[in-house]
Formats: sequence, structure tokens, C-alpha cells
Amino acid sequence: MPLGVLTTASGVAVGIFAASDVATRFMGLAYRAGTFGAQPRLAFLVATLFAGSGLLLGLVAAGVLFGVWLHRAVSNLHRLGRVGMAYSPARSVASFYIPFVNLVRPYRVMKELWRATEPSAPADGGGWRVEMALTNQVDVWYGCWIGSVFASGISNTVEGASSGPNVLELAGPTMLTVGAIACIRMMRAIEARQESIAVRRSRARPPSG
Repeated sequence: MPLGVLTTASGVAVGIFAASDVATRFMGLAYRAGTFGAQPRLAFLVATLFAGSGLLLGLVAAGVLFGVWLHRAVSNLHRLGRVGMAYSPARSVASFYIPFVNLVRPYRVMKELWRATEPSAPADGGGWRVEMALTNQVDVWYGCWIGSVFASGISNTVEGASSGPNVLELAGPTMLTVGAIACIRMMRAIEARQESIAVRRSRARPPSG
């Protein structure tokens, strides 16, 4: 089944989540720096409320839509004639939501998905396992995503020990933003690769009748 609409919807949700996180962090940093004085203006409070709401909604939407997208993307591999995958659709999705497991296995899942969508003919069947397709986009996404998790954790620890502005707060959102862009590019690329496989397979079928 084509990924089209799901890719777009997931990308929008990921983008909203990342943008809201950056906005929330920047406003928190500005507040602790005393930019708005002792009594923040109503506009600042309203903007903070909107950013926080966007962060929550973006997180939920991204979590649900990306999970649905991933399930369909992995399911498509079987329809495209690819075999030998270690992760089923359900197991692939679950790897993102199990504590501690979600720090390691999502990279393996996405790396396998990327390699299994290698569009060249030699990758058909189980051939993708020996094709060794480059996984640069997956590497960038995972590096930024896991980096943002640890950077945010360190930032929160430092913030708790100091009431002043914490420049480390910018590290997490920055990596999250780059990771969100990489995630969107990765999803679009996987969609394009699967479409390429489908087109090639349809052309290779002998005409009916």
C-alpha cells in the first residue's frame, strides 16, 4: 500500500513537535535570563501556552502517525517481494515505545527497513542483505535523535542546579530539529524507494492473456 498520505501527515506532525519544542525551550531560556522582567507580559504567557499545547499535540500525533507509517512501510516489504527481515511490522513499531529498548533497537529497525528498500534488482528477495546499501540518512536521524535525548537530560539536570539561563538548553532542541528534518527526508526517501521497486516489478510482469 502506498505511503503517500501517511508520509506527509507524519512529517507534518514531526515538524510541529520539533518546532514547538524549540519555541518552548527558547521562551524558557529568555524567561530565566530576565528578558521579560519580573512580570512577563500576557503575550508571552499566551505564546508559551500555545507552544506547550503544540508540543503535547505534536508529540501525540507524531507518535501515532509515525507508528502507523512504520507499520505500513515494513508491511510493504513483503508485498514488494523482500524476505529475510528480522523485524515484523508490530515488532518494529513496538521498539520505539519500550523503555531502554527504544534507545537502540529503532536504529536497527530503520537501518533494516532502509536496506530492504534498496530499489536495485539484485536486492530482490533476500538479495538486499548482501547489497550493503549505505544508510547515511538513517545514521544522521538516529545520531541527532539520541543526541537530543541525552542533551535534554543533561540540560534539565543543570537547570535544576541553577536558576539562571542555561545555554545547554539549546543543544537538545537544535539536535531535535536537525533530527526531525532528517526523519522527514528519510521517510520520503523510503517512500520513493518503495515506489521505485513497485514500478520496476510491475514492468517486469509478463502481460496477461
